Amino acid sequence: MSSVGSSMRKTIAIFDSTPVFIHGMTELLTSVGYLVPVAHTRLPLPGDMPTECLILDAEIDSRDAVERFIQAVQPESSILLVTGLASPNYCPEGISGHNMIAVARRAPESVFLETLTRLMRTTEATTPPNLGRPALGSISARERQVLLQIALGRTQLQIARSLGISHHTVDTHVKRIKKKIGAYNKADLTRAAFQLAGPGLVTAAGTVTCAPPTG
Repeated sequence: MSSVGSSMRKTIAIFDSTPVFIHGMTELLTSVGYLVPVAHTRLPLPGDMPTECLILDAEIDSRDAVERFIQAVQPESSILLVTGLASPNYCPEGISGHNMIAVARRAPESVFLETLTRLMRTTEATTPPNLGRPALGSISARERQVLLQIALGRTQLQIARSLGISHHTVDTHVKRIKKKIGAYNKADLTRAAFQLAGPGLVTAAGTVTCAPPTG
């Protein structure tokens, strides 16, 4: 079983109606080097997606709700859609193929890992050549803090609470960071966050080590 290199670790969120599946998939992904900062049995709000890739249960909610969610998070998030007994061949009409691949729930672990690799490669293929190498001098201390929080897979609301600032302020910082580093979406921003963090800045306890903001 291949592992994900430490310099290319990816964050993956899991949204599945079955806790046993979430537990097993989380163990599988972390065993090969992926980060799983979010795992829930309910759909999140589309604007609260912290990762560039997610594993989504096609039966976690009504078909209409699932399709609305997919339309809301694409193309910013790549999706591995898990189909079950009630929908073995289901793939949302009109929106399949846009960074989304369906996999049967009973598929072997190797199929899930291979599919995630394909999704990651598709996302990376659309990344601008200079993304992930931001000019650190152009990012303020507070923007650096926000970007490092993103590397932990935190949502804008969680970042606001952690840094003691408003959600609106976080959103403003994120927009400025995107403009400075040429990021087009959340996936781009997450990759840049990991590049900026580097070794040692994100601790095993899930905290960020960085200097207090000076501007």
